[in-house]
Amino acid sequence: MPTCACAWRKKPNRMSTPTRFSSYFTAPWLTTIIIAVAAMVLISGPIAAQSHLLDSARAAGTVGERHDGIAIIRAGASEEVAQIVKNINDQRLAIYRKRAAAEGISTEAVGQIYAKQIFQKAPTGTWFLNASGQWVRK
Repeated sequence: MPTCACAWRKKPNRMSTPTRFSSYFTAPWLTTIIIAVAAMVLISGPIAAQSHLLDSARAAGTVGERHDGIAIIRAGASEEVAQIVKNINDQRLAIYRKRAAAEGISTEAVGQIYAKQIFQKAPTGTWFLNASGQWVRK
């Protein structure tokens, strides 16, 4: 039998006592961030895959780029590539319209600006249709 009263007190379990970090790890904002990151990864997966397929098709010569920032299908492109080009062009046009509205310029002018960036970033072997209608290979 214990001789003092202090021995009768139950010692607290270390795992059940809150620490200064316990509220940090159970914060609702942390859950929100985790969900947001997971959503971005899930969404960016198909976009990254489309971009990779577009680069492959451009290098193979089945997809080219116009002088106004729009991708164009060339001979020998599959239906899958055609659908990817359509999706990419829809995304690009949405960006061009938004940027044109913000800058107060035409969508075509924005497309031409982006076309220069596309030319710089495009892989070697990509075909470009210039303003005079001539195909030029990078």
